[in-house]
Formats: sequence, C-alpha cells, structure tokens
Amino acid sequence: ITVSIKSGAGGTLGGTKTKTVSSGVATFTDLTLSGTTGVNYVLTFQSSPSYTAADSNNVQVSAAGTASQLAITTQPGNAATSGAVLSTQPVITIQDAQGNTVSSTATVTASITTGSGTLSNASVAAVGGVATFTNLSITGVISSNYKLTFQITSPSTINSLESSAFSISAAGTANKLAITT
Repeated sequence: ITVSIKSGAGGTLGGTKTKTVSSGVATFTDLTLSGTTGVNYVLTFQSSPSYTAADSNNVQVSAAGTASQLAITTQPGNAATSGAVLSTQPVITIQDAQGNTVSSTATVTASITTGSGTLSNASVAAVGGVATFTNLSITGVISSNYKLTFQITSPSTINSLESSAFSISAAGTANKLAITT
C-alpha cells in the first residue's frame, strides 16, 4: 500500500510511504504530514495490484504547541581531540510535548556533566527552534566518558538534556618548534 497527498496545497509526507500488507492490514508507524496550518489535506492509499483507492477524511496540520522539551538531533562527536572543535557538532531541537519543533530563538547552552575540562563556544541561539553548534570545543583530560548537558534559560520549565558519552583524545604529537615574539 502506498500513501500520497490527494489534495491540499503545500503539504509534504515524511516517513515510510509504502507498506506491505500483513493479514489484510498495512500499518504506517512513522508517517508524518507537514504543511500549512488550517489547510485540509486528503491522503489517498493505493495498492498494487490496483484495487479501488481509499481516501482519508480531511487532515489538518496543527501549529506546534508551547516549548516543553529538548531533543538531541545530532549527538556530539566521538573521539574528539582535546582543544579542537568537536568532529561532530551537536544539534538540539526545541519541541512541544508532542515532539513538534517549536519556532524559537532561545539560546541553548552546553555544559560538562561528566568529565572535567573547559568548553568553548558553548552557547548558540536557535533558529526556527533548532540550535546548531558550529565551533563547540572541549579542552580536558583524556577520557572516554564525557557527557554534555544542554539547557535553555527561558522558559525555565524545560528540563535539561544529557548527551551520550563520548571520548576526548590527546592532541597530536609535536613535531616542530616555533618562535613567537
């Protein structure tokens, strides 16, 4: 069974759009619809071989609710080098209670939860509810158990969120001397 948008301008389906029928049922567990708030969308479900298509009732996209949680979209990079920018920069999403991204410009701040060291460029303003770190670095003791906590200050009702563990390795071996004046 394949699903598509039959009517409603500007909508986009995400997730798995084709499912195999099992015992006469096709279950779409990760199907999402994004589009304009208030527009009536009709989804159509078609089979192969071709039977009569089935259409949904009108479906509307709701505006995201109030910010209530954070989600880590991209975890901080593993095997980072002490003092260097993390190889994989974290991306934090501000969401409502249903997991929808909330349009927000709140500042997200990272702090060290596990491990010892110093973070640089540890705060970034969200754009459209997504805070993308670009130059976050950590200078610290060599360890494989660093964790970061991410939080916003407003609204203060949102709980902080802890990253997965990652490691910090030593900087490369020195191979020359430089004289600076």
